[in-house]
Amino acid sequence: MIDRLEGLSWARSIKVRHLESFLVLDEAGTLTEAAARLHMTQSAMSHWLSELERVAGTPLVVRGRKVQLTPAGHLLKRLALTVLGDIARTGREMHAVAAGRASPVACPTPWAHSSSFTPT
Repeated sequence: MIDRLEGLSWARSIKVRHLESFLVLDEAGTLTEAAARLHMTQSAMSHWLSELERVAGTPLVVRGRKVQLTPAGHLLKRLALTVLGDIARTGREMHAVAAGRASPVACPTPWAHSSSFTPT
């Protein structure tokens, strides 16, 4: 079970807002435009990106006139799209359950059959 957790230490520092902001940066194409869309200064956006890259342990973009995702940046984008999509879908499903329009669904997880999982 612990083997499954070894690659998660960096992800514990990642917040949903980081994923949203990263997608905005990719869509905007420049730090300046992304900062404007996120109501931040360009300097704050640059600092945020540097911190995200520190947490990830690798560059996520190539800086230039336009930012270009590195291979690691493409991986983070894929993660962001998946996680944010799952969050949105779960929110819709929970609202449907709360409104009596749907019954709860059992969701299998990789932890479901393990009695040895202990968060660190």
